[in-house]
Amino acid sequence: MYWLQYWYAFPVAVVTATLAMSSGIGGGLLFAPFFMFVLHLTPEQSMGTSLLTEVFGMGTAFINYYRMRLINFKVGGLLILGSVPGALIGAILINLHLIDALVIKLLFGAVITILAFAIILRKSSEENQGSIQEQTAGLVLGKLSTGKKVRMVLLSFLAGLGVGTLALGSGEINTPQLVNTGFTPKVAIPTSVFVMVVTVITATSVYVLKGQPVLGLALYTCSGVVVGAKLATLLIHKFRDKVLRWWLFGIFLLVGISIFVKIFQS
Repeated sequence: MYWLQYWYAFPVAVVTATLAMSSGIGGGLLFAPFFMFVLHLTPEQSMGTSLLTEVFGMGTAFINYYRMRLINFKVGGLLILGSVPGALIGAILINLHLIDALVIKLLFGAVITILAFAIILRKSSEENQGSIQEQTAGLVLGKLSTGKKVRMVLLSFLAGLGVGTLALGSGEINTPQLVNTGFTPKVAIPTSVFVMVVTVITATSVYVLKGQPVLGLALYTCSGVVVGAKLATLLIHKFRDKVLRWWLFGIFLLVGISIFVKIFQS
């Protein structure tokens, strides 16, 4: 019966992964609050299960995007220089209990609410780095100034820190910064997914070594995100950016507000 306890997490994972992978955000943005506030898991269990789930979802999306030749690996490698150290530091801070659970919940509410409005206020750059074939080539990296490269690495470090501590942050930061650098979303999203795969695996290893993921729950969420990731890669060319932004705005704002309500009720 233990393995049937969380059967309803499968459809939740399918929907969440479809939305996340088609927009370049981390599924942990919705998974971790769901685990923590709905299923009442500990912060460590929530983070561990959420990150393990993301490994399967992002891994599937990465394979599909790779086959579609939509990833710029050199630019992604630059972002990984910042995100991996950030993810390790964040995961260690959580597991050493250097951050209080209430602080994590408050951060969840604040970050998610801010991200909700950032999605609507953010404007895509009119400038671009050429055709999709040119944007996925290594030559694009050479066009970026040193200052812009340093800024991208620093922002990616912050993104990795978010992954390790809150199971979110990498895609939410890296996708918009790639778009604002001049990449079309059709390249920015897959490249961000590549960075998220490496970053999330790094953070997940810390939680798995301590046995924190809830395996009965992960059975359903991991299989669900595999299905969702496949759907997302099929839909990436069909989503209207404006409609998707307003949809995500509503979801994130609702989650953020519900978190604050839960905190003040407790």
